[in-house]
Amino acid sequence: SGHICMPEETINPLPIACSVATTLNQVLANRVNPMERALLSVTSLHCGEKDNIVADKAVIGGNIRTFDDNLMDTLFEHVEQICDGICSAYGTTYHLEKEIGYPVVWNYEKECKIVNQAADLLGYPREVSNTAMNGEDFSYYLKEKPGIIFYIGMGNPEKSDGWHPHHNGKFQLDEDGLQVALEMELAIYLLSI
Repeated sequence: SGHICMPEETINPLPIACSVATTLNQVLANRVNPMERALLSVTSLHCGEKDNIVADKAVIGGNIRTFDDNLMDTLFEHVEQICDGICSAYGTTYHLEKEIGYPVVWNYEKECKIVNQAADLLGYPREVSNTAMNGEDFSYYLKEKPGIIFYIGMGNPEKSDGWHPHHNGKFQLDEDGLQVALEMELAIYLLSI
């Protein structure tokens, strides 16, 4: 770190981190077959506290998701190559922390049919998604027992300022969805026994 009036005596990590983040956001377009499902997102960059002080480090955060463990490893290798190349070009170093999150959620066909039957029985509409990139701890249960993860719509644009997905600061939970969830769970139980 150092003072902004003496840039030759320090290495400013902010433009380096911006270069890394921008390059990382291009990895999928340049290195992954478009037919493969993968996600790489840079979601945070933290650097410095004062306007007149060059920070001593920058911290970049992000997420990689894919349905293929080998592709996950390949993407992490690309991340490492990009960090190494850019940081080396600027004469600085980096530290990469690789944290593997939850496994992929794989729903079971029989249980999917039961959930669909329950929705039909109760007259609830449904949207079927063949694949989703969300990470869930529920995946550990599905490694042990057959099952399905499904979602109950809890947002209601008529009761708030519009529709906003979860993880959005404007999301408003419509508690009427709790009754729907209970009815679905009971119907699934009764159809399963």
